[in-house]
Amino acid sequence: MRKAFALILTVSVIFSCNQETKVTTPSGYEITKIRVGNGKMPAHGEFMLLNLKYEDDLDSVYFDTSTGDKVPVQLRMDSVQWGMDDGSVAEIMKYMAEGDSVTFTLSMETVFSSLFKVPMPPDFENKDGKMTFYACVSHVLTAPEYGEWRGELEQKMMEKSNAMRADKILEEGATIDAYLKEKNLSASSTEKGVRIVVEREGEGALLQSGDNVKINYTGYVLNGQHFDSSVEAVAKEQGMHNPGRTYAPYEVIVEKSAVIEGWHDVLVNMKAGSKVTAYIPSPLGYGERTQGPRIPANSILVFEMEAVEVVLNNENEKSNAE
Repeated sequence: MRKAFALILTVSVIFSCNQETKVTTPSGYEITKIRVGNGKMPAHGEFMLLNLKYEDDLDSVYFDTSTGDKVPVQLRMDSVQWGMDDGSVAEIMKYMAEGDSVTFTLSMETVFSSLFKVPMPPDFENKDGKMTFYACVSHVLTAPEYGEWRGELEQKMMEKSNAMRADKILEEGATIDAYLKEKNLSASSTEKGVRIVVEREGEGALLQSGDNVKINYTGYVLNGQHFDSSVEAVAKEQGMHNPGRTYAPYEVIVEKSAVIEGWHDVLVNMKAGSKVTAYIPSPLGYGERTQGPRIPANSILVFEMEAVEVVLNNENEKSNAE
């Protein structure tokens, strides 16, 4: 299955070889088969993996799974859509077997009504145009085979995501280090990649998972504007004061509360009374998400954090006493 997985992800749509044949479906769709496969049709409950591309007569590509590592369309034989015989475009799939490559052209009116199943937008510029589809059935899989393929796909996607995340943390870590050097600041680095400048060491043991801590904080974007603070005076100074808010230290349970990952990474490096400035790469913050007008996507975050009060988890308290 790993071999099949690799083939599926790297396959380019093969619209060549073999003699072309024409097929007309009962609803009148005209299909041109430009490659004939092994004739294996999906049985009830089996899955078809379909590489698909479609573009209009103005050369605008609307959809394409045939390049790079894009994921093929996955269709199950007993899906509701598959069973339609009322003129749905899904009817065409009944004439495709494993290895087949076909092309067909539809009017824009048919594309919107039968494929997209939404009204054509009034301001759509190419109302009288046509859409040409290219489809290739890369594999027909049984349910167990599909489950294995899907598992491998998800694992591959996770590995790719983790690699991209690690690269982003390294890249932004270098940016942070350059900033700290320019400002003549000395910082330590956590295993995850957060840089911490200690303003005050604090007392006792480092915070541990489950400890309850109250944090005074101020957050801003590296080389950017402030976006939040638990300190009312800072909020007023930075033009982000909210009269309806109660300004007070924020209560967090270490490694439990729903805060950004970078915060938890900082907290386990703080003690009661610690005061630090933390520089957090975007994957440990909000990542590619925009958080309102003050935090653009992929922002390196800076937090001034002070542990003003700590209540140790009972188990941690016993461990520290021992």
